Amino acid sequence: MTRLESRGVGAGARFRVEQPLRSVWMDTAVTELQAPHLIVEHGQGGRLNRIRTRTVWELTEGPGSLTTVRVADWTEPGPVDRVLEVASGASFWQQRGWREAMRRLRDLLESEAPRPARIAVAGGNRYATGVP
Repeated sequence: MTRLESRGVGAGARFRVEQPLRSVWMDTAVTELQAPHLIVEHGQGGRLNRIRTRTVWELTEGPGSLTTVRVADWTEPGPVDRVLEVASGASFWQQRGWREAMRRLRDLLESEAPRPARIAVAGGNRYATGVP
């Protein structure tokens, strides 16, 4: 997470994308929010942050307590990064990663186990330690 109160428009995250032949750091931030049905993220990453990314989360209510989550994620690489994406099979690894992430999200939300109190923020819990 990129800030302590990381929710709503402006909330962001930095993460590493592991792929064969290369691993890149990516940043993303929420740019549009129509609670509770739409979240739009814009980001960038790769070498010198040359690869722009977009992610759209759509939540649709179904019968009973069923909610359908659709995620659309795409990148806009430059010519050099496009060649690297094709050579490393990035599309395959991204699809696989999203499938696993959505499966973990489903399992977490549907399980009877207690949920974590909050997500950790880099730099530790400043509220508990008293550091401003």
